[in-house]
Amino acid sequence: MANVVLMARHSHVQAGIPSNQLTLALEPEVASLYCNTIPLASPDDDGAGVLLHSGAKYVLIDAGGGTIDIIAHEVMNDGSLNEIHQSNGGPWGGTAVDKEYFNFLKDLIGNSVFDNFKKQHMDDYIYLCREFEQKKKTIKPEDVSKVTTPLPGSLKNLFENEKHQDLATSIMSSDRYSEDVTLVSDKIRLDVRIMKGFFAGVLKYIYDYLKLIFSGDSLKDVNTIMMVGGFSESKMLQEMVRNLFPEKTVLVPPQAGLAVLKGAVLFGHNPAVIGHRVCRYSYGVKTSLKFENGKHREDKRKTVGDKDLCVDIFDIHIHRGQSVKLNAKQVPMVYKPQKPGQKTISFKFYSSSECYPMYVTDEGCMELGKITVDVLGESTVDNAVEVSFKFGGTEIRVEAIDKKTGKTTHTKVDFIE
Repeated sequence: MANVVLMARHSHVQAGIPSNQLTLALEPEVASLYCNTIPLASPDDDGAGVLLHSGAKYVLIDAGGGTIDIIAHEVMNDGSLNEIHQSNGGPWGGTAVDKEYFNFLKDLIGNSVFDNFKKQHMDDYIYLCREFEQKKKTIKPEDVSKVTTPLPGSLKNLFENEKHQDLATSIMSSDRYSEDVTLVSDKIRLDVRIMKGFFAGVLKYIYDYLKLIFSGDSLKDVNTIMMVGGFSESKMLQEMVRNLFPEKTVLVPPQAGLAVLKGAVLFGHNPAVIGHRVCRYSYGVKTSLKFENGKHREDKRKTVGDKDLCVDIFDIHIHRGQSVKLNAKQVPMVYKPQKPGQKTISFKFYSSSECYPMYVTDEGCMELGKITVDVLGESTVDNAVEVSFKFGGTEIRVEAIDKKTGKTTHTKVDFIE
């Protein structure tokens, strides 16, 4: 995600937006914020719904086009939101259904015909995508009647010119589709089982993942699920979630596809409303410790003066899964020079996908940046530098304070959460 954040920043700067006026937000967080500002009602409610109260806990499913992101929040007394479960997700968005639909069309008319259709008739292709997007939202698990989707004349003509065969005749003579698909003028009528089959694969992935995350202790007392994002408007997805969790309240706000956009506006006015976040990575500083036989790897031994040190130690400041208060300095840690006379002390800071990494060279570790502190005056091994992390929005701020002089040095990198 760090590269995506960096690219977004550079793009906005090139577009003329000053970096100090740019705030990046995480989509599921701002969607969650939006849901806390509108009355929500379950499908069985007759009333206008209610606002979430202080202490309410819920899981939010942000089902967009390409991905699904899942986050869990608790509403605090001051109205801020604290993350209570590490956010995660996968490539199970609505475009996975589109892909199955287009694979069906390719099987029906041929890959080359469909590829030429996209190249030569982009306007008709976009129309086809938009019409199918509406069908995705309206198809329901209980539907039994055939489904009608458009087939642009340009696509039909390309098929007949390339295959030298009438498309309707080709479908009727097909062993696979003769009983389930019919061409009527500029439309295709297909058996509802085929349409539902486009959803089967992606719904299975989402089903399995939701079962997995709700099996953990952190979500056992969560009884509300909110669904936002364009794909959340799909009745197929909604019913799958409701059937999986019949004992929970599943809410879909009006215009669920606009939840991220509207939430981003609210977040821009009040970024502090996101109170705590659960870290998906561990963060720390590269350092050296006194070498201990049996504890440290021999290849990490380094002799400095009369001391044997273990180098490349990952000194953990925040571990994966830890809840951190945003825009607040985390507990600082103190470091000292390795030898007298040092003019500068440099700190490299890292992330790790492991909860408790031992060395910065371990698999899953990544260097994020470096900060250098000038040591003024006489430097001794008793000089101390205090290093701390601060997490805010999509950035990490690292601060180093020379305890002797009080001089502060800081840097920041893009948050990779």
